[in-house]
Amino acid sequence: MSFELACPHCKRGLRVLNESSGRQIRCPACKQIFTTPDAVEELSVPLVVDRFSATDHVRKRSKVPWPAMLMKICLQLAVIAGPFFLGYVLLTRGGLLAPKPQQRVEKRVAVREQPPVKQESRSKTPRRETPTPTPTPAQPFVREPEPPPPKKAINPFSELPDFVDLPDVSLSTPSAMFSVPEHASIELVTNDPALTLVDSSILWQTDDDAAPEAIAQLEVGNESLKLSWSESPPEDAVTALTNSLLEITASESSRAVALRAPISVEPLRFDLTDTVQRIACNLEPPPPIEFVRFELLSFGRLPIDRTKGAETYVLAPREEALLWYSTQDPIATKFVMLKRGKTAAIDVTHGFALPSGDEEILSVARGKKLRREIERLANAAENAANSIVQLKSYLSQLTSQLAQIRRTETTSILNGVKVPDSVKVAQKAMAITRTENEIAATRRNVVVAEGLIADRSRIEEELTALNRIAEFANTIDSTAVSYRFFLQVGDHEVD
Repeated sequence: MSFELACPHCKRGLRVLNESSGRQIRCPACKQIFTTPDAVEELSVPLVVDRFSATDHVRKRSKVPWPAMLMKICLQLAVIAGPFFLGYVLLTRGGLLAPKPQQRVEKRVAVREQPPVKQESRSKTPRRETPTPTPTPAQPFVREPEPPPPKKAINPFSELPDFVDLPDVSLSTPSAMFSVPEHASIELVTNDPALTLVDSSILWQTDDDAAPEAIAQLEVGNESLKLSWSESPPEDAVTALTNSLLEITASESSRAVALRAPISVEPLRFDLTDTVQRIACNLEPPPPIEFVRFELLSFGRLPIDRTKGAETYVLAPREEALLWYSTQDPIATKFVMLKRGKTAAIDVTHGFALPSGDEEILSVARGKKLRREIERLANAAENAANSIVQLKSYLSQLTSQLAQIRRTETTSILNGVKVPDSVKVAQKAMAITRTENEIAATRRNVVVAEGLIADRSRIEEELTALNRIAEFANTIDSTAVSYRFFLQVGDHEVD
């Protein structure tokens, strides 16, 4: 067994086992030590049990969501009322309690039955007249009463909105926000541990040594929730409250109400004229980036290959996802979630891979440049195939010419004696050098030509693939893709 008490330091409601009565315990909220009373007394201060500890900055959602609990209640009602309804139908429609069938009385003129005609006797005895039978009055048809329809379960959250805007900070008077069910409890779910709800006061405490500051007050009256701001609340506290939500619990079910309205934006349209497209989450005040998520909702007419991608595309900061297409060539769109200042942004790039394995960015400018390069290689390969014979013949001629130059004499006969001629020696050296350079250049051209001829089929294949990719790029250009940014607050998602 356990009993409830309030912390004498921070007034936080606690639940303590009976075995701990009379002992010293530590408050999980303010970390202060105090002694529990020996006997359980009724607290004079109403307790507001916070489902979250001071160190837990992520609020948990109710264990049983309200749609499941509502379905469970309907099933229980059907199980209880079903046998009675079935028994009533069986007994009244064909059982012991069923009334005897009655024939409907048709609206028609009754025809009197004529007595049989008797032949007159020869003695002329007077004929006896038979009295006409009196028709039996028709009984009215009585329709069996139908059983009353089962009562529908009342939804306590039928008038509860999904989101609501906070009142203006300059208003100090209570402002009505929305209607709440009768006997409903209200809890604050937030990602900021400095923001708490104690009793009906919203407190802000950034320093453990400082006392918490009340920034707003919640009031429930006439089944309506009202909020009133304190004088000059801190801007950070107002931002934290805007990025939070209120969880309303009634009839063993709960529902969350966001404290900021979503903003509708136009869908993302692919623009292949840019290398990178950027989508920013522009909200004022900006939510904390570490809790912002990005989700792709629909892909329009894009041919998505589900076997290569995920079922859902939800990104957290510093995560990326590839959107593969069911095409002959590997083509994909990459989404990367980054931090840009105080806001979250998504960078969108398109890429593809050629048959050679080279990866390139799919854009109009880069595609045109790559196409020119591959077309130049294709033309060079064709020219190499046409000129390889001439190149090899010219290389053979240069080799023979070099051998002939090296056999040239560089001497002169002077007075009948052969002496070296410096002029001829210099000319021979220059001719050898020039011929050797020409041979080296021709050999390089032959090697390049042979390489181009060997890669000619691959170059033509890449050019064909590039033509297919360019055609596919024209089909996805300007395609609209739906997306959303949402804030993860505990187990809830706030658009």
